[in-house]
Amino acid sequence: MTPTREEMEVTVGAAPARKRPRRGARKSKAERLAARNVDASAASADSLLAELHALLRNEAPGDAEQTTSERWDRAQRLAWRVGSLSARRSVVSTLLFERQAPRAAVHYASRLQLSSAELLDLLVDGCRAAAAFDEGPSLLAAKFLADASDALVSSAGRLERLLLPWLAQHQAAASGAAATETSAVAMVTAVTETEPSDNSSNKRKTPSSSTALLTAVRLALSTHKHQDEKLALQRQLVRRVLSLGQHETVALQYAPAFRSRLDALATRVRVAPARDDAVAIDRELERRLALATTVETALRRLWPDARVLVFGSSATGTLLLDDDDGAAAGSRDDVDLCVLLPSCPERQQATAPIVEDIKDHLALELGVDVLAVGNARIPIARWTDPTTALQCDLCVNNVAALWNTVLVRHLVLQSPFASVARRVCVWMKRWLRSRRQRLGESLTSYGLVLLVLHYLQRDGLLPPVDAAALAATGAHDEDQGPGAVAVDAMEQRVQQLLRDGSSRGGGRASCPSLESLVVGFFRFYGAGGFDFEHGVVSLRHPTPTKQAKGWSRKTWRFSLSIEDPIETARDLGSLFSRATLARFRAALVECVVRIDAVAEADAPAETLLEALLKPERQAQTTPRNK
Repeated sequence: MTPTREEMEVTVGAAPARKRPRRGARKSKAERLAARNVDASAASADSLLAELHALLRNEAPGDAEQTTSERWDRAQRLAWRVGSLSARRSVVSTLLFERQAPRAAVHYASRLQLSSAELLDLLVDGCRAAAAFDEGPSLLAAKFLADASDALVSSAGRLERLLLPWLAQHQAAASGAAATETSAVAMVTAVTETEPSDNSSNKRKTPSSSTALLTAVRLALSTHKHQDEKLALQRQLVRRVLSLGQHETVALQYAPAFRSRLDALATRVRVAPARDDAVAIDRELERRLALATTVETALRRLWPDARVLVFGSSATGTLLLDDDDGAAAGSRDDVDLCVLLPSCPERQQATAPIVEDIKDHLALELGVDVLAVGNARIPIARWTDPTTALQCDLCVNNVAALWNTVLVRHLVLQSPFASVARRVCVWMKRWLRSRRQRLGESLTSYGLVLLVLHYLQRDGLLPPVDAAALAATGAHDEDQGPGAVAVDAMEQRVQQLLRDGSSRGGGRASCPSLESLVVGFFRFYGAGGFDFEHGVVSLRHPTPTKQAKGWSRKTWRFSLSIEDPIETARDLGSLFSRATLARFRAALVECVVRIDAVAEADAPAETLLEALLKPERQAQTTPRNK
């Protein structure tokens, strides 16, 4: 019924009703009912405790008339009246492990004001009391952690008392399952007919339990309700497992938690421009060219058409010099030499007999001890020059290496950011040398340079380039014979290729610092920027995938594939084994952690590169909750 105008005027003009002031915390209806239902005559602690246990076992009178929330609010009220820690623990433990309600358990753990240490004791005891191979309690505890904030359960406690022990148990169970599998045949002949059945049951359950523990870790880390706390816990776990030298695959999985922090650091790093050491590199190149001339003169006494060329880092401008500033005349890099023999058209492994002849000839001509390495993909003759103390590696008719050298030199040195691009290549080679004892020879210096160039392309400093057609069409010098290679034509064709590709450009307007590029490199390869499962390190655009190149491996999805820019069917990453690739990626993540530690300590940017070159594992000193 519509009110009359007079009634509306009275309503509008009336003074608003005053609200009664609320005293104390507001209670829900369920709490008020629970307080009403608690038996006021139950004065003794024993009777209250008995009533609480009956309620938790669904044996209390009046349970049928109460809703679930009313029942648990009543249990909470009784636990407070009992006044003991065990009473409050029993409410949360029953909710979590018996009723399998982790979210409700978190809710009542907060209301019952259980401390972080008390809750951790409860979770550890609940998992420990489970029957063997029972995977349920660890998963329930993980779901509890995912819903609980750091204020309720500390991140340090989660890590030390649950996550790390779960990882250790997972590793032990997986190792035990593998050992059981290996000795299965011997066990069949050594046990009775009933025993194999029990053992096979255990073999089936052990991997399941092991998988459940790993799933529990992932639940606790990845489904954390609070995003900032989740990333902080993941970072803390990565630091811890790296300091222990264990569970490196876990560190690889959660390293992306550092990504946003490294992005912020890269934009803040600003240092004074460093001196360019191009003059020292040119001086060192002249020394190597003189050495190549000496070798060419000696070889022409046996092969008059021989031509010896310097390739590799000596010719690309990415030489690693003796001192950190690049001012010294010496170098740590070997001298890579290639002799072109038009009269001998053999390539690759077929040049092994020629290398043997070169070994004997140079030993006589130069008076040095020469070693022939004939079982390699590209046979080489190796010796140390007595004048310069440089190690020399000489191969025969390695035209693809010459193409690669010309391509890398022009790609780096013709860039608007040539100085910093060359310096980051040199610094990364220095970093690889500092880790060589740990990583072995699975990643060559050339492979590392391709990793750097691919990253610089993604960062907009270098344009993409498709050089696969260069070696296919060749660059021959007919005046020198059908097998001669025109090096000048190589230079011209590569320059033309880069001019054609420069229209796409790199897309970068300002020149970054060396430090910011180093941070970006480790962020890209160590913190989830590069797709190890599907991606290929390539200088082409669009970048091919493993599936497109037929390089996918069902048994090793996360292998590292590096496409040779000239011989595109060649995967330079195939030199990695599972162990060496795991160590390489762990070294990348370790540098990510060190960069984060430098940023957290607000240390000067100049100390960043020094910290990354330290080869030993070092525990980080960043705050535990970061």
